[in-house]
Amino acid sequence: MTAGALALYQGIACEALRGAGGYLVEVADGLLLVALPRAAPAVRWALTTLARCLAAAWDPELLGHELCEEVAMHTFGKQLLQRAATGRRRAPGGEEGALGVGQASICLGGARKTLLFRGLRLKCGIDLGGVNADIHAVSGRMTYRGRVM
Repeated sequence: MTAGALALYQGIACEALRGAGGYLVEVADGLLLVALPRAAPAVRWALTTLARCLAAAWDPELLGHELCEEVAMHTFGKQLLQRAATGRRRAPGGEEGALGVGQASICLGGARKTLLFRGLRLKCGIDLGGVNADIHAVSGRMTYRGRVM
């Protein structure tokens, strides 16, 4: 199950990386080291990867684990703040009193679900700086050296 989850994550991250114009430097134990030309595409890649992972087709057994289960926040429409002419709060039905003096809030619209976590818990780190890039003699892949590495 772990290998399948990591493969799904890596596939999503690599697909997003191609869209961002980045380069996959290294993959090891669930860690992806990537290189992008500027900070903005790096942030876009990280956020795209995280968003796509929320919607990924994770194994139901993985989603059943407490560290991978879905966590969502439910909100119920927009809050409209309204002051009564008397300066006293009015409850949503118009009754005065229970809410005290000040503003009353009225909930408009339907419920909305905001997905916070689902599947593997991921984090992305971004560092900015100069590097020396060379082609590795044996692998033919780019290697990067520098303070940020």
